[in-house]
Amino acid sequence: CLKLWPRPAAAATVTTDAPAAALESLYRPLAVLETEQGATVYLQGPPAQVQSDAATVGGEVTEGLDWPQQPRGEVTAALTVPPSELADAVDQVRPVGPFVAQHGVGRIDVAGSVTDDWPALRAWATGRQGRLTITSAPDTFFDGFDPWGEPPAALAVQRRFVAAFDPARTINRGRLPGNL
Repeated sequence: CLKLWPRPAAAATVTTDAPAAALESLYRPLAVLETEQGATVYLQGPPAQVQSDAATVGGEVTEGLDWPQQPRGEVTAALTVPPSELADAVDQVRPVGPFVAQHGVGRIDVAGSVTDDWPALRAWATGRQGRLTITSAPDTFFDGFDPWGEPPAALAVQRRFVAAFDPARTINRGRLPGNL
């Protein structure tokens, strides 16, 4: 499936001190992101709408979309929680290292070191119906620490699917949830 979107007539990046409030006050922002440097709202559309939305947010406006860098570090992870828990999740990842939090989505990409307490962060996320998935780390990091966390409820279905389509286990052996 290929979906094409017209190039927007205007785009802006707006700083905000209240990302949750900005998300609530706007109809359809492109994104509301928070990093260790602060929060930004990304807008695009007709110039009058972008100007109106930027005024609603009330922060410093930069023309264009100034996306943050993805966090880089010895260990990188994706923490997902219900969107209503995101502000608390930001407080949890702030001491770990650089992060990009997606307000309204409930996802935080975070980077840290192998010495950070990843099991505690996973336990915190799990306690809020969330997940912590390690996206990259040194091989030795995974000794005794599953990158996926608890296997999904549909693990038996996934095992049958893998058995049917990859019976010799040549694709990504041991890299999927549940050590598939």
